[in-house]
Amino acid sequence: MQGDWPDGAKFCVSLTYDIEQCTNFPYWTCVWDHEKGAIDAESRRHVSDLAACAQAAGVLFQWFALGQSFTPADVSYLQDLSLAGHPIGNHTYRHVNVKAREWEQVQITYNLDPSLRDGSATPLDAIRNEIQQTSAVMEQRLGVRPAGFRTPGGFTNGLDDAPQIQELLQKEGFAYVSSHYNLPISLPRHQGYPIATETRPSREQLQDAMRASIRSLQPYRYSNGLLEIPMMGISDIWAFRVLDLDRAEWLSLMELGVDIAAEEGLLFSILMHPSVLASRDPHAATARRVVERTLRKGGAVVTNDQIAAHLAG
Repeated sequence: MQGDWPDGAKFCVSLTYDIEQCTNFPYWTCVWDHEKGAIDAESRRHVSDLAACAQAAGVLFQWFALGQSFTPADVSYLQDLSLAGHPIGNHTYRHVNVKAREWEQVQITYNLDPSLRDGSATPLDAIRNEIQQTSAVMEQRLGVRPAGFRTPGGFTNGLDDAPQIQELLQKEGFAYVSSHYNLPISLPRHQGYPIATETRPSREQLQDAMRASIRSLQPYRYSNGLLEIPMMGISDIWAFRVLDLDRAEWLSLMELGVDIAAEEGLLFSILMHPSVLASRDPHAATARRVVERTLRKGGAVVTNDQIAAHLAG
C-alpha cells in the first residue's frame, strides 16, 4: 500500500492520541490505580489544546477513547472533538487485553471485581462486551459509531495470532484495527523503568530503530481482509516512561519520523497520550512542530479513518 495516500499526497502523517489516564505521571511516586477512564482536568484541557492546534492548521487528529471515559456527566471535551470533525475510535471499555485467554490476563479490575465477569462465560465474551459497550456509549453520547479500533497495548505481531479478534472486529463493522507496534531496539536488562541514562540506547540506535519501525509497519491487510494501520516509531510512553528522554530528544525523533516518511513516501502514524504529554509537553510543541514540518515538506496530515476510507475506495 506504500505511496497510496489520500489526495495524492507524497507522504502522510497521522497524529493519534489514546485518551486514557496514566495516574503515575508525571511522578513515579504517584499511585497507579488502574482507573484508565478517570481522565483528570489537566488531560482534558490538553485534549482541547491539541484540538485548537489542529484547527489552527486546518487539519484533523485521530483519537481513541475508552468507554469508561464517557460515563461522567460532562464529556463536552469529547463532544467538542467530534463536532469539530475529529474521528474517535474504540479503545475497549476498561483498557483490556484483547488477546487474553485466561481471566487473570484480561485486566486487573476483572480480578479485583469478579462481578465484571457476570454474563460472560469466557474472556472472549468479556472482550466482545467491552467493545460493544464502548461503541454503544460513543454512539449515545457523540451521535456517531466509531470506525476504527485500537487495542490497548501494541503487539509486535499485531493480531496475527488472534484470528478470533480479527473476526470479532469485522463482525462489529470496524473499518480497521490499530494493534501492531514494534520499536526494534535491544534494551539492557533492568529491574524496572525508566532505563538508566548510562545504559539506554544511543541517539544513533534510536534513529535506526525509528527508521526500521516506520519502514516495516506500513498499513496492510490480514488474510481475512481486515485492515491494520500500525503504530510507528517511538511512542511517548516509550520515550518518557521507559527511556526517560527529555522533550528536546523526543521532538528530534518526531521530526526525524516526518523526514523518513517524506524521503520514502511512507505513512508515519504516531502513538501518543494526552495524559503523558500534558506534563511532558504542556504547550503542545509536538503537534505544532510535526504538523508544520509535514506540510512544509509537501505531506498531508491525515487521520487513520481517512486512510482506511481511502484504501477501501
